[in-house]
Amino acid sequence: MSNLKQFTTDDETVEILKLSRIEGKTLFLPDITLERSQYETVNKVLVALGAKWNKKARGHVFDYDIHKEIESVIKTKTVTDWKKSTDFFYTPKNVVNEMLGQINFYRHDNMKILEPSAGQGHILDLAKENFPNAEFIVIEKNPHHCERLREKGYFPIQADFMDVEPVEVDAVLMNPPFSFEIEHITHAYDFLKDGGQLITIASAGILDKGTKKGKEFKQWFDDVYGYDYTLPANSFKESGTSVNTKMLIFNK
Repeated sequence: MSNLKQFTTDDETVEILKLSRIEGKTLFLPDITLERSQYETVNKVLVALGAKWNKKARGHVFDYDIHKEIESVIKTKTVTDWKKSTDFFYTPKNVVNEMLGQINFYRHDNMKILEPSAGQGHILDLAKENFPNAEFIVIEKNPHHCERLREKGYFPIQADFMDVEPVEVDAVLMNPPFSFEIEHITHAYDFLKDGGQLITIASAGILDKGTKKGKEFKQWFDDVYGYDYTLPANSFKESGTSVNTKMLIFNK
């Protein structure tokens, strides 16, 4: 299940990128006057690659070294929109703390924890603070996020979670891509050992879908005695989305 969202850019944009300069993790557009349409096209490419415009720096700032990605776009004109490909919206600290608060108190500190869509480590960082001796299995599809995770000291497996064979873990903490949340949640459940626990973020309407897949998931949810509660409105506002969410908890 690759589901990469890609688009092709034009020759003019490629030429502008060739004239740009990169310092550290910041890309500076060439010191020439761009038409509004030209800027919007270039900006679309940079945002798709993960850039954020920094007014103070007057440049597009990335979380990773952008050289190879820009060289690839210049060579192939193909842009991979990693944000759309992974539905990435990081999990805010207060939400992570709510997730950690659901972990059963009797669980030992050196348990094995899976984070199947690790992003840049927002869930992992707090989980590691609370369980410093735990073993973490870290999976992430986006290669640039994997780079960030390595910088933090993690050892991510770069892969689509749906392609990873289950191994037994004590707990799963996850915020899956909502486009494939049902598939990710049921697959993650297969990783749990008996007595294991899965705590996941999900879209607010995941248990109310009228589709065949949605109804089957609701039946499965009931069969495995899952339970849920709705998170406060705008829980993910700082991550850039106002989508309503809930938390699902499973004890195997």
